[in-house]
Amino acid sequence: MIFDVSRPMTARELFRLNSVEPKQGKPGFMNLRALRRPGRAITKEQLTGAGIYGLFLHGSLYYIGIFAGSTRDALSGTVLVRWKKHLTYQALRSPEVCFSRSNLGAILDDAPNPAFDAIAQTLGGREVDRDLLDADEHPLLQRHGASCTYAKARFAARHWDVFGPGNEEAMADGVSFVFARLKPEALADAAPMDAPHRAWIKHKWLGRCETAMIGTLNPICNAQTPIGEEKSGTVDDFARALKEASRPAFAPYIPTDGEAAGKVAEQNEPASEVTDEQEAPHHNDETEDVGGEIEAVDPQEQRFRDKLSPDCDAFVDELDELLPVGIDLKFMKKPGFRLHQEPGHHVLLMVSPRSGGMVGKVGASVSIARTLGFQDADLNNDGKWVDFTIDPAVHQPSALLTLAGAAMKSKRN
Repeated sequence: MIFDVSRPMTARELFRLNSVEPKQGKPGFMNLRALRRPGRAITKEQLTGAGIYGLFLHGSLYYIGIFAGSTRDALSGTVLVRWKKHLTYQALRSPEVCFSRSNLGAILDDAPNPAFDAIAQTLGGREVDRDLLDADEHPLLQRHGASCTYAKARFAARHWDVFGPGNEEAMADGVSFVFARLKPEALADAAPMDAPHRAWIKHKWLGRCETAMIGTLNPICNAQTPIGEEKSGTVDDFARALKEASRPAFAPYIPTDGEAAGKVAEQNEPASEVTDEQEAPHHNDETEDVGGEIEAVDPQEQRFRDKLSPDCDAFVDELDELLPVGIDLKFMKKPGFRLHQEPGHHVLLMVSPRSGGMVGKVGASVSIARTLGFQDADLNNDGKWVDFTIDPAVHQPSALLTLAGAAMKSKRN
């Protein structure tokens, strides 16, 4: 088999569950974010590159997904960008949870339970006229790109003793992940890696296995599993199904020349499955789930994180956790992020990747940057920005926020 199957890893090993403010118009329990745990025992290499993964609750499989690696390379990128989303989205605990109209209708029609009752209450009760629900007025309703389905919500509601508010410790211990990583040697003699090659691996290799495994194991949270036909597979079942799915030889990728080469990825991209009154969004290559669900990481965020060391990765997570009201973090098309002042969207600080590490620019003085420990801080050639290097072993994320605050004060003056 060309996959290495990992041991089960608990959510507690990999993530911290952090409480945040719920969004207006959503139930109060939608207030959790998963942040990567710094200094985790497992090495990033074990979770790097393309593969197939399973999510388990108390050892029972509830979701199968694929990770195709970074945006242009099937041998880089970490599956953690998927798992940190799944952990809270599929538990109904993320502030970003939202539904299509038909999935909300199924929730309103279901039997009473604490999770669904709270969702119904935010919409005006179970007897609300669903045709009159407006996505502009109800944040739980999305016209395009819903992040959750009735199947996932039903799974979370059935296990509210694990996923409900106040049960975060049980959630951290009860949820586990298994990653079947594509062995790098499987591509040792293959064509050079690029975006079309990655797309081939995703759809012709991983997609083939994923489809077969879901058809065999019927996990409750996969869109392809019919309601009422779910099974409870084990880790051993997952491994056996993968072995069977990967038994036929995988077709090798043969690059084409000229303009056709740039279209290979598009030609091999399956059409989005429209399941909710034509509400499915345009298919995003970074979203491995079908059926109109957007639960994956922002592709601009992934491009940035792909270039970072594990320590820098954790540094960015901690910075995001510490952001105060009035400062927003936005990932950019060119790998990196900016800290903005709100309102007004004034750029205070910019961070870019460099050789696995990070460098920054800030609209504050050189002396302040050096006082905060950025000893190489120096004025940029334009005379407006101060350049500096970020070392997670030396600097704290809070120092970047202090620099951003200094830049904010400088703009006011």
